[in-house]
Amino acid sequence: MKYTLAIFDMDGTILYTLQDITDGLNYALRKNDLPEITLEKVRSFIGNGIMQEVIHSCPEGTGEDVIRQVYDDFNGYYAEHCSDNTHPYEGIPEVLRDLRECGIKTAVVSNKGDYAVQELMDQYFEGLFDAGVGEMEHVRRKPAPDTVYEVLNQLNVPKENAVYIGDSEVDLETARNAGMDCIAVTYGYRDREFLEEQGAQIIAESPEEVENIILRNNRDQTPPGMRWYNFLIWFGLYAGAVLNMLEGLRMITGRMYQISGYSPEKIYQVFPLLRYANIFFGICLFALGLFCVNVRISLRRFEKKGPAKYYILLIGINVIQIAGLVVYALLGKKYGVAVNNAGLSDILMQAGAGLIVLAVSYIYFNNRKHLFINE
Repeated sequence: MKYTLAIFDMDGTILYTLQDITDGLNYALRKNDLPEITLEKVRSFIGNGIMQEVIHSCPEGTGEDVIRQVYDDFNGYYAEHCSDNTHPYEGIPEVLRDLRECGIKTAVVSNKGDYAVQELMDQYFEGLFDAGVGEMEHVRRKPAPDTVYEVLNQLNVPKENAVYIGDSEVDLETARNAGMDCIAVTYGYRDREFLEEQGAQIIAESPEEVENIILRNNRDQTPPGMRWYNFLIWFGLYAGAVLNMLEGLRMITGRMYQISGYSPEKIYQVFPLLRYANIFFGICLFALGLFCVNVRISLRRFEKKGPAKYYILLIGINVIQIAGLVVYALLGKKYGVAVNNAGLSDILMQAGAGLIVLAVSYIYFNNRKHLFINE
Protein backbone atom coordinates (compact mmCIF):
# COMPACT_ATOMS: atom_id res chain seq x y z
CA MET A 1 0.00 0.00 0.00
CA LYS A 2 1.07 3.55 -0.64
CA TYR A 3 1.96 5.66 2.38
CA THR A 4 -0.11 8.79 2.74
CA LEU A 5 0.90 9.38 6.37
CA ALA A 6 4.26 9.16 8.12
CA ILE A 7 4.06 9.05 11.94
CA PHE A 8 7.30 9.88 13.74
CA ASP A 9 8.43 9.18 17.26
CA MET A 10 9.99 12.28 18.82
CA ASP A 11 12.89 11.41 21.16
CA GLY A 12 15.77 9.95 19.17
CA THR A 13 13.88 10.09 15.86
CA ILE A 14 13.28 13.73 14.98
CA LEU A 15 14.85 15.43 18.01
CA TYR A 16 17.96 14.88 20.09
CA THR A 17 16.52 15.27 23.59
CA LEU A 18 18.80 13.06 25.68
CA GLN A 19 20.69 15.84 27.48
CA ASP A 20 17.60 17.77 28.55
CA ILE A 21 15.81 14.63 29.76
CA THR A 22 18.89 13.58 31.73
CA ASP A 23 19.19 17.06 33.25
CA GLY A 24 15.51 16.99 34.25
CA LEU A 25 15.81 13.58 35.87
CA ASN A 26 18.95 14.57 37.77
CA TYR A 27 17.30 17.76 38.98
CA ALA A 28 14.37 15.77 40.35
CA LEU A 29 16.68 13.11 41.87
CA ARG A 30 18.85 15.72 43.60
CA LYS A 31 15.80 17.49 44.96
CA ASN A 32 14.70 14.23 46.61
CA ASP A 33 18.20 13.34 47.92
CA LEU A 34 18.67 10.49 45.43
CA PRO A 35 21.84 9.73 43.45
CA GLU A 36 22.11 11.18 39.96
CA ILE A 37 22.07 9.06 36.81
CA THR A 38 24.38 9.04 33.80
CA LEU A 39 23.57 10.06 30.26
CA GLU A 40 24.24 6.55 28.94
CA LYS A 41 21.94 5.00 31.54
CA VAL A 42 19.12 7.29 30.44
CA ARG A 43 19.83 6.40 26.81
CA SER A 44 19.17 2.73 27.57
CA PHE A 45 15.57 3.25 28.74
CA ILE A 46 14.45 6.50 27.14
CA GLY A 47 11.23 6.19 25.17
CA ASN A 48 9.28 4.14 27.69
CA GLY A 49 7.27 7.08 29.05
CA ILE A 50 7.94 9.58 31.81
CA MET A 51 6.92 7.36 34.73
CA GLN A 52 9.00 4.44 33.52
CA GLU A 53 11.96 6.73 33.02
CA VAL A 54 11.57 7.98 36.60
CA ILE A 55 11.25 4.44 37.97
CA HIS A 56 14.39 3.34 36.12
CA SER A 57 16.23 6.41 37.43
CA CYS A 58 15.40 5.82 41.10
CA PRO A 59 17.41 3.30 43.14
CA GLU A 60 15.80 -0.08 43.63
CA GLY A 61 13.50 -0.08 46.62
CA THR A 62 12.51 3.59 46.36
CA GLY A 63 9.02 4.11 47.80
CA GLU A 64 6.05 4.90 45.61
CA ASP A 65 5.51 8.27 47.27
CA VAL A 66 9.10 9.30 46.51
CA ILE A 67 8.81 8.09 42.94
CA ARG A 68 5.63 10.14 42.52
CA GLN A 69 7.42 13.22 43.90
CA VAL A 70 10.37 12.69 41.52
CA TYR A 71 7.86 12.38 38.68
CA ASP A 72 6.17 15.67 39.62
CA ASP A 73 9.50 17.46 40.09
CA PHE A 74 10.73 16.22 36.71
CA ASN A 75 7.61 17.46 34.93
CA GLY A 76 7.85 20.85 36.60
CA TYR A 77 11.49 21.26 35.62
CA TYR A 78 11.20 19.80 32.13
CA ALA A 79 8.25 22.02 31.23
CA GLU A 80 10.61 25.00 31.66
CA HIS A 81 13.79 23.43 30.23
CA CYS A 82 12.68 20.96 27.56
CA SER A 83 14.56 22.81 24.81
CA ASP A 84 17.75 23.96 26.54
CA ASN A 85 19.99 21.51 24.65
CA THR A 86 17.47 19.88 22.35
CA HIS A 87 17.78 20.17 18.58
CA PRO A 88 16.47 18.46 15.44
CA TYR A 89 18.60 15.79 13.85
CA GLU A 90 20.35 17.05 10.74
CA GLY A 91 18.18 16.60 7.68
CA ILE A 92 14.88 16.06 9.50
CA PRO A 93 13.25 19.42 8.60
CA GLU A 94 14.18 18.92 4.94
CA VAL A 95 12.79 15.38 4.94
CA LEU A 96 9.51 16.57 6.45
CA ARG A 97 9.20 19.28 3.80
CA ASP A 98 9.94 16.75 1.06
CA LEU A 99 7.31 14.31 2.27
CA ARG A 100 4.70 17.03 2.50
CA GLU A 101 5.62 18.23 -1.00
CA CYS A 102 4.88 14.68 -2.14
CA GLY A 103 1.41 14.80 -0.61
CA ILE A 104 2.31 12.68 2.42
CA LYS A 105 0.95 13.86 5.77
CA THR A 106 3.24 13.91 8.81
CA ALA A 107 2.52 13.45 12.50
CA VAL A 108 4.20 12.82 15.86
CA VAL A 109 3.29 10.15 18.42
CA SER A 110 5.47 10.14 21.52
CA ASN A 111 5.58 8.91 25.10
CA LYS A 112 6.89 12.34 26.02
CA GLY A 113 4.43 14.49 27.93
CA ASP A 114 1.91 16.04 25.56
CA TYR A 115 2.78 19.52 26.84
CA ALA A 116 6.38 19.02 25.71
CA VAL A 117 5.38 17.45 22.39
CA GLN A 118 3.25 20.47 21.48
CA GLU A 119 5.89 22.99 22.59
CA LEU A 120 8.75 21.29 20.76
CA MET A 121 6.70 20.82 17.60
CA ASP A 122 5.88 24.52 17.56
CA GLN A 123 9.45 25.55 18.34
CA TYR A 124 11.35 23.36 15.89
CA PHE A 125 8.85 22.18 13.28
CA GLU A 126 6.28 24.91 12.83
CA GLY A 127 3.96 24.02 9.98
CA LEU A 128 5.68 20.68 9.30
CA PHE A 129 3.30 18.35 11.15
CA ASP A 130 -0.41 17.78 10.65
CA ALA A 131 -0.93 16.30 14.13
CA GLY A 132 0.96 15.46 17.30
CA VAL A 133 0.04 13.42 20.38
CA GLY A 134 2.06 12.87 23.55
CA GLU A 135 1.48 11.06 26.82
CA MET A 136 -1.82 12.06 28.44
CA GLU A 137 -3.87 10.85 31.38
CA HIS A 138 -6.50 8.22 30.65
CA VAL A 139 -4.86 7.33 27.32
CA ARG A 140 -2.65 4.27 27.17
CA ARG A 141 0.89 5.15 26.19
CA LYS A 142 3.03 3.30 23.68
CA PRO A 143 3.45 0.43 22.98
CA ALA A 144 -0.36 0.41 23.17
CA PRO A 145 -1.68 1.67 19.82
CA ASP A 146 -4.13 4.18 21.32
CA THR A 147 -2.16 7.35 20.53
CA VAL A 148 -1.41 6.08 17.03
CA TYR A 149 -5.11 5.42 16.44
CA GLU A 150 -5.86 8.91 17.73
CA VAL A 151 -3.67 10.41 15.00
CA LEU A 152 -5.13 8.11 12.34
CA ASN A 153 -8.62 9.23 13.33
CA GLN A 154 -7.68 12.91 13.38
CA LEU A 155 -6.23 12.74 9.87
CA ASN A 156 -8.73 10.21 8.52
CA VAL A 157 -6.03 7.87 7.21
CA PRO A 158 -6.37 4.05 7.22
CA LYS A 159 -3.58 2.29 9.09
CA GLU A 160 -2.67 0.43 5.89
CA ASN A 161 -1.62 3.76 4.37
CA ALA A 162 0.50 4.86 7.33
CA VAL A 163 4.06 4.04 8.39
CA TYR A 164 5.57 4.50 11.84
CA ILE A 165 9.16 5.71 12.24
CA GLY A 166 11.01 5.28 15.52
CA ASP A 167 14.31 4.41 17.15
CA SER A 168 13.45 1.95 19.93
CA GLU A 169 11.93 -1.40 20.79
CA VAL A 170 8.88 0.49 22.06
CA ASP A 171 8.33 1.93 18.60
CA LEU A 172 8.65 -1.48 16.95
CA GLU A 173 6.09 -2.94 19.32
CA THR A 174 3.80 0.05 18.87
CA ALA A 175 3.77 -0.43 15.11
CA ARG A 176 3.08 -4.15 15.51
CA ASN A 177 0.22 -3.49 17.91
CA ALA A 178 -1.24 -0.91 15.53
CA GLY A 179 -0.91 -3.22 12.52
CA MET A 180 1.36 -0.77 10.67
CA ASP A 181 4.64 -0.89 8.83
CA CYS A 182 7.63 0.40 10.79
CA ILE A 183 10.93 1.98 9.84
CA ALA A 184 13.54 1.71 12.61
CA VAL A 185 16.31 4.33 12.68
CA THR A 186 19.84 3.81 13.98
CA TYR A 187 20.86 7.45 14.37
CA GLY A 188 18.83 7.75 17.60
CA TYR A 189 19.24 5.99 20.96
CA ARG A 190 19.45 2.32 19.87
CA ASP A 191 21.98 0.68 17.57
CA ARG A 192 21.31 -1.53 14.55
CA GLU A 193 22.19 -4.80 16.28
CA PHE A 194 19.74 -4.12 19.10
CA LEU A 195 16.95 -3.15 16.70
CA GLU A 196 17.48 -6.28 14.62
CA GLU A 197 17.30 -8.40 17.79
CA GLN A 198 13.94 -6.73 18.49
CA GLY A 199 12.64 -7.77 15.09
CA ALA A 200 13.21 -4.66 12.98
CA GLN A 201 12.69 -5.51 9.29
CA ILE A 202 13.25 -2.09 7.72
CA ILE A 203 16.15 -0.05 9.07
CA ALA A 204 17.33 3.43 8.06
CA GLU A 205 20.72 4.88 8.89
CA SER A 206 19.76 8.52 8.28
CA PRO A 207 16.73 10.79 7.87
CA GLU A 208 17.39 10.88 4.13
CA GLU A 209 17.19 7.08 4.00
CA VAL A 210 13.83 7.23 5.80
CA GLU A 211 12.56 9.53 3.06
CA ASN A 212 13.92 7.31 0.30
CA ILE A 213 12.31 4.20 1.80
CA ILE A 214 8.91 5.91 1.97
CA LEU A 215 9.08 7.36 -1.53
CA ARG A 216 10.49 4.15 -3.00
CA ASN A 217 7.58 2.22 -1.51
CA ASN A 218 5.13 4.63 -3.12
CA ARG A 219 6.93 4.44 -6.44
CA ASP A 220 6.84 0.64 -6.38
CA GLN A 221 3.08 0.79 -5.78
CA THR A 222 2.53 2.98 -8.84
CA PRO A 223 0.90 1.09 -11.74
CA PRO A 224 3.49 0.12 -14.40
CA GLY A 225 1.77 2.18 -17.07
CA MET A 226 1.96 5.30 -14.90
CA ARG A 227 5.64 4.66 -14.12
CA TRP A 228 6.40 4.57 -17.84
CA TYR A 229 4.36 7.71 -18.34
CA ASN A 230 6.36 9.55 -15.69
CA PHE A 231 9.63 8.21 -17.01
CA LEU A 232 8.84 9.47 -20.49
CA ILE A 233 8.02 12.90 -19.08
CA TRP A 234 11.37 13.04 -17.30
CA PHE A 235 13.14 11.73 -20.40
CA GLY A 236 11.39 14.17 -22.69
CA LEU A 237 12.02 17.20 -20.51
CA TYR A 238 15.70 16.53 -19.98
CA ALA A 239 16.31 15.35 -23.53
CA GLY A 240 14.66 18.57 -24.70
CA ALA A 241 16.84 20.57 -22.33
CA VAL A 242 20.01 18.92 -23.61
CA LEU A 243 19.12 19.32 -27.26
CA ASN A 244 18.14 22.97 -26.82
CA MET A 245 21.32 23.70 -24.89
CA LEU A 246 23.49 22.11 -27.55
CA GLU A 247 21.61 23.88 -30.31
CA GLY A 248 22.00 27.22 -28.54
CA LEU A 249 25.75 26.67 -28.16
CA ARG A 250 25.98 25.56 -31.79
CA MET A 251 24.29 28.70 -33.00
CA ILE A 252 26.49 30.99 -30.89
CA THR A 253 29.74 29.28 -31.87
CA GLY A 254 28.64 29.11 -35.50
CA ARG A 255 27.99 32.85 -35.65
CA MET A 256 31.22 33.59 -33.82
CA TYR A 257 33.11 31.51 -36.38
CA GLN A 258 31.60 33.63 -39.15
CA ILE A 259 32.41 36.89 -37.37
CA SER A 260 35.95 35.96 -36.43
CA GLY A 261 36.84 34.53 -39.81
CA TYR A 262 38.24 31.37 -38.26
CA SER A 263 36.99 28.01 -39.40
CA PRO A 264 36.13 25.41 -36.76
CA GLU A 265 39.14 23.33 -37.81
CA LYS A 266 41.53 26.19 -37.12
CA ILE A 267 40.04 26.73 -33.69
CA TYR A 268 40.19 23.00 -32.96
CA GLN A 269 43.90 23.04 -33.83
CA VAL A 270 44.49 25.67 -31.15
CA PHE A 271 41.99 24.22 -28.66
CA PRO A 272 41.59 20.51 -29.54
CA LEU A 273 39.32 19.78 -26.56
CA LEU A 274 36.68 22.13 -27.95
CA ARG A 275 35.94 19.50 -30.59
CA TYR A 276 34.36 17.38 -27.86
CA ALA A 277 33.17 20.11 -25.48
CA ASN A 278 29.55 20.19 -26.65
CA ILE A 279 29.31 16.40 -26.62
CA PHE A 280 30.84 16.16 -23.17
CA PHE A 281 28.62 18.91 -21.79
CA GLY A 282 25.55 17.28 -23.30
CA ILE A 283 26.42 13.90 -21.76
CA CYS A 284 26.92 15.46 -18.32
CA LEU A 285 23.64 17.34 -18.53
CA PHE A 286 21.76 14.29 -19.72
CA ALA A 287 23.31 12.20 -16.93
CA LEU A 288 21.90 14.72 -14.48
CA GLY A 289 18.44 14.13 -15.93
CA LEU A 290 18.83 10.36 -15.64
CA PHE A 291 19.98 10.78 -12.04
CA CYS A 292 16.73 12.57 -11.21
CA VAL A 293 14.81 9.73 -12.82
CA ASN A 294 16.69 7.02 -10.96
CA VAL A 295 16.45 8.44 -7.46
CA ARG A 296 12.69 9.03 -7.90
CA ILE A 297 12.45 11.77 -5.34
CA SER A 298 10.57 15.04 -5.24
CA LEU A 299 11.89 18.20 -6.82
CA ARG A 300 12.31 19.56 -3.32
CA ARG A 301 15.16 17.13 -2.72
CA PHE A 302 16.68 18.12 -6.05
CA GLU A 303 16.33 21.83 -5.56
CA LYS A 304 17.06 21.92 -1.77
CA LYS A 305 15.86 25.49 -1.25
CA GLY A 306 14.70 28.33 -3.42
CA PRO A 307 13.82 28.13 -7.14
CA ALA A 308 14.04 24.70 -8.75
CA LYS A 309 17.43 24.16 -10.36
CA TYR A 310 15.67 22.57 -13.27
CA TYR A 311 13.85 25.80 -14.00
CA ILE A 312 17.10 27.73 -13.69
CA LEU A 313 18.65 25.31 -16.16
CA LEU A 314 15.88 25.87 -18.69
CA ILE A 315 16.05 29.64 -18.22
CA GLY A 316 19.80 29.40 -18.79
CA ILE A 317 19.19 27.53 -22.03
CA ASN A 318 16.95 30.29 -23.31
CA VAL A 319 19.40 32.98 -22.19
CA ILE A 320 22.07 31.28 -24.30
CA GLN A 321 19.72 31.07 -27.26
CA ILE A 322 18.71 34.71 -26.96
CA ALA A 323 22.38 35.64 -26.59
CA GLY A 324 22.99 33.84 -29.87
CA LEU A 325 20.29 35.94 -31.48
CA VAL A 326 21.83 39.14 -30.07
CA VAL A 327 25.31 38.17 -31.25
CA TYR A 328 23.97 37.26 -34.66
CA ALA A 329 21.85 40.40 -35.09
CA LEU A 330 24.14 43.06 -33.60
CA LEU A 331 27.71 41.91 -34.14
CA GLY A 332 26.82 40.21 -37.41
CA LYS A 333 25.86 43.51 -38.99
CA LYS A 334 29.02 45.18 -37.74
CA TYR A 335 31.24 42.54 -39.30
CA GLY A 336 29.26 42.18 -42.48
CA VAL A 337 27.59 38.86 -41.73
CA ALA A 338 24.10 38.91 -43.19
CA VAL A 339 21.16 38.08 -40.96
CA ASN A 340 19.12 36.00 -43.36
CA ASN A 341 15.59 34.84 -42.75
CA ALA A 342 16.60 31.19 -42.43
CA GLY A 343 19.13 31.89 -39.72
CA LEU A 344 16.81 34.21 -37.83
CA SER A 345 13.94 31.74 -37.93
CA ASP A 346 16.30 28.97 -36.82
CA ILE A 347 17.21 30.91 -33.68
CA LEU A 348 13.65 31.97 -32.95
CA MET A 349 12.34 28.43 -33.37
CA GLN A 350 14.94 27.04 -30.98
CA ALA A 351 14.28 29.76 -28.41
CA GLY A 352 10.55 29.14 -28.74
CA ALA A 353 11.03 25.40 -28.26
CA GLY A 354 12.97 26.08 -25.08
CA LEU A 355 10.24 28.37 -23.77
CA ILE A 356 7.62 25.70 -24.49
CA VAL A 357 9.64 23.09 -22.58
CA LEU A 358 9.98 25.53 -19.69
CA ALA A 359 6.26 26.36 -19.65
CA VAL A 360 5.11 22.75 -19.89
CA SER A 361 7.51 21.58 -17.18
CA TYR A 362 6.48 24.41 -14.88
CA ILE A 363 2.78 23.67 -15.31
CA TYR A 364 3.31 19.95 -14.82
CA PHE A 365 5.49 20.17 -11.73
CA ASN A 366 3.53 23.04 -10.21
CA ASN A 367 0.37 20.95 -10.37
CA ARG A 368 1.81 17.54 -9.53
CA LYS A 369 4.62 18.63 -7.18
CA HIS A 370 6.35 15.30 -7.58
CA LEU A 371 6.89 12.25 -9.75
CA PHE A 372 6.20 8.59 -9.02
CA ILE A 373 4.24 9.50 -5.87
CA ASN A 374 0.49 9.05 -5.31
CA GLU A 375 -0.29 9.04 -9.01
